[in-house]
Amino acid sequence: MPLTSFHPRWVGACCVICLLYFSPSNVFAQSKINFKGEVTDFDTRAPIAGVTVSLQPNGKSTITDEKGMFAFQLSIDSYSLLFTMIGYRPLQRPIFVLDTTYIKVELKKRAPTELPEVMVLTTKKDANVSEAKMSTVNINLAQLRKTPILFGEADLLKALQLQTGISTIGEGAGGFSVRGGNADQNLILLDGAPLFNTSHLLGFFSSVSPEAVQDFTLYKGAIPASFGGRLSSFVSLNIRPGNLDTLRYGFSINPVSLHFFAEGPVKKQKLTFSGDARVAFPKYIINQLPGSASESNAFFYDVTGKMVYHFNDRNQVGISLYRSYDLYKFPGDTSYTWQSDVAALNGRSELSHTISLYYSGNISYNASNINGLEPIYQFTIKSFIENQEAKISLHYQAAEKVYTEWGGDYIRYIVSPGMLRPTNPQSKIDPLDLRQEYGNEMAGYGLVRYDVSSLLSLEAGLRYSGFEYLGPNTIYQYAPGVAPSPETVIDSIIYPRHKTIASYNGWEPRILLKIGIDERTSIKLSYIKTQQFLQLVTNTTAITPVDFWKLSDPMIPPASADQWAAGIFKNFKDNTFEGSIEGYYKRSVNLLDYANGASLSMNPQIDADLLSAKGKSYGIELNAKKTKGTITGQLAFTWSRSLIADVATYASQTVNGGAYYPSNYDRPINLSLTGDYKLGQGWELGTTFVFLSGRPTTYPDGDYLINGTVVSNYSVRNEDRLPDYNRLDVSFAYDSRRYSGQKKYYIFNFSIYNVYARQNAYSIYFQRNGGVLDAYQLSVFGTIIPSCTLTYYF
Repeated sequence: MPLTSFHPRWVGACCVICLLYFSPSNVFAQSKINFKGEVTDFDTRAPIAGVTVSLQPNGKSTITDEKGMFAFQLSIDSYSLLFTMIGYRPLQRPIFVLDTTYIKVELKKRAPTELPEVMVLTTKKDANVSEAKMSTVNINLAQLRKTPILFGEADLLKALQLQTGISTIGEGAGGFSVRGGNADQNLILLDGAPLFNTSHLLGFFSSVSPEAVQDFTLYKGAIPASFGGRLSSFVSLNIRPGNLDTLRYGFSINPVSLHFFAEGPVKKQKLTFSGDARVAFPKYIINQLPGSASESNAFFYDVTGKMVYHFNDRNQVGISLYRSYDLYKFPGDTSYTWQSDVAALNGRSELSHTISLYYSGNISYNASNINGLEPIYQFTIKSFIENQEAKISLHYQAAEKVYTEWGGDYIRYIVSPGMLRPTNPQSKIDPLDLRQEYGNEMAGYGLVRYDVSSLLSLEAGLRYSGFEYLGPNTIYQYAPGVAPSPETVIDSIIYPRHKTIASYNGWEPRILLKIGIDERTSIKLSYIKTQQFLQLVTNTTAITPVDFWKLSDPMIPPASADQWAAGIFKNFKDNTFEGSIEGYYKRSVNLLDYANGASLSMNPQIDADLLSAKGKSYGIELNAKKTKGTITGQLAFTWSRSLIADVATYASQTVNGGAYYPSNYDRPINLSLTGDYKLGQGWELGTTFVFLSGRPTTYPDGDYLINGTVVSNYSVRNEDRLPDYNRLDVSFAYDSRRYSGQKKYYIFNFSIYNVYARQNAYSIYFQRNGGVLDAYQLSVFGTIIPSCTLTYYF
């Protein structure tokens, strides 16, 4: 073939290769070129995180980051790239390094009949074994619409509670516990902004709609050094960025709520948007439950939006907005309202093929109101927290096997523990304002990830956090030698605005080691230290609007925790079956607890009623999943303990004599079984079974007389337990999609919650009737609850 028949670029490439090869010193034989790429969704053009990019013929692989980006350090040669991701068709692309240093790939979704979806998935078919990650949960958002759901609402947090190491106080309770930690020890970020309330209606539903979310990941341990501020876990929620080409929209309707969502381009290839709005009137359903009264009322809504501007392939910036509002009224004379507002800006700039700059700023606000409705005692109590944050980080792919990251963040806190106001001129309530609190938190971090070989990886990070408690404020001084109380205040110090009252700081090392035994087996070890400079003050078992946040101050040092974890991960039959067993031990200090008989609401000397506590939790988590085939499912089993002990100077303040006792989240046995059976023609049968040990509680252990009145005595906190909890749910779901890329389709879900109508105890309380102490059981959902939902996509 004559030379002129070759394309000129191939001629140039051949010449360069020959020169390099025949160079006497062969200096460039080992030179590397940084090859980068981006993977997006074919339909939405949104970046896809977690895509496995395999390099042939050498077998190396990596995964795309949250921006859909990946990188290799490659020698000049021809290669073949294989792109795989659960829910997408695999794609293979040939490349010639030198001629090409950047590639953009679009993956097409599979049709529903091509690949079954499971409720919790890993981002790579063998990621649980091969990746340097552990103690991590990813939720399959698409599958949520087809699993058993309550009141027709697909729920992120309820799906999370089916995983190992995660539990809750009970049905309809707000917040969740990770490895025995309190609900306030979870850092939940929505596009980088913290959410201080994650539930609607005190815990019945999640406050963020799944349709608004692009991905959902929780770290139970091995938290990267780039995140801090909470002891137990880090949760990442990213809002859908919209797509660059086509307008997509839809709606969902169920007996509780109406839901609209849309995404698409505002300006082709430049500006995208996504929006989601949900409004609910659950009053009519809740009032049908056994034990409910007609005067109960419930209402909520949430709105989520995002716009992303693409300057070019290397630079983009996005703005995210979120708002939620709740109203709940129990039978009686009190109602509760609470709201959350979030505004966030996030940007990325690719400075070179190896260095990227990420920057963000956000404001997060959460407020709650307690409204007294009794005619001559009408009042409102408002508390709030505001979080103002800025963060910057630099990501550097130093080599194919080495990744580094540095960054820092700054947080400004404003906390109002309570403002009491009469709401009627005839009200007998006097106004009262508790002192607002102000604080600054600053942190810097660095981390490095080194893949020594395909079987050995190490990630090490170091974070340094500092906190300042600032004026204006008044700090009370208490008499020495006696327990602090309002009666023992001997002096007070008034600090002016911006004056540092107390400061704290400390190092937070993080380390994760993956040791591969073979391609299907690995051992992983991790250690993390975390600090927390604000905690939730509560004497209820679940998060409620009466709770409020408290910053670390001169009497309340920051909480800190050390957690060690080790696990064995094993896959079978071409990753059809995934198994793991993890063990952990966590030690915590400076936790907040409250003294017996403490008065927490609207207390100007709240620090006198709060105690410092230490905690320890440990457990074993067993997870087994089947991810392929007509029948898929998961078994998640946890055996764990969560204990707490008060550290008090004075014996009169100690709880249970200072001995360790079960925390509110101590539920030793936690078992969940989930299954999905493909019936064919778009139909699926889903099942969920849950068993948990009863949570700790305190029963009366005696009586005593006060002025001739018999009063029950509660002496040992959390010595007793509620009955064990168990429940079975089923669902039948229909997906009308018949081919990949189908634009218009619908998903119908019919669910039955609590199939055998078990009356699980949420609490047991006691009431004296005619000199006899009677026990009463409260069940939130004490009956079978059928529901259905229809979601339509255009």
